Amino acid sequence: MATPTRPCPYCGAAVLMNAAACGTCGRPMPAAPAGPPAGGGGPAKTMFGYAAPVRAPMPSTPQPPTTGMQPPRPAPPSQPPPYQQPPQAPAQPYGAPPQQPGYGAPPQQ
Repeated sequence: MATPTRPCPYCGAAVLMNAAACGTCGRPMPAAPAGPPAGGGGPAKTMFGYAAPVRAPMPSTPQPPTTGMQPPRPAPPSQPPPYQQPPQAPAQPYGAPPQQPGYGAPPQQ
């Protein structure tokens, strides 16, 4: 476990929490705070500066504002349309060539 220290307000050197004076510059140390302030205190100090303030979370699904000027939304269909099978070509006898216009017919003169 590390020895609890605090920085000297005059020179910035690490000084023991219960020291009466700074060991580097010799100036008297102000009284140490008793503990963390109630209610969380001010913004948290980080190595990059002060931490961003904590904000309330946003609602998960934003609702559009109702101004009375929007048209009503149409109701979804109650049932999907019935499935219709595509038309099938008539059955060809076995071995007969497919009947296509222009193919296999004698040339017209």
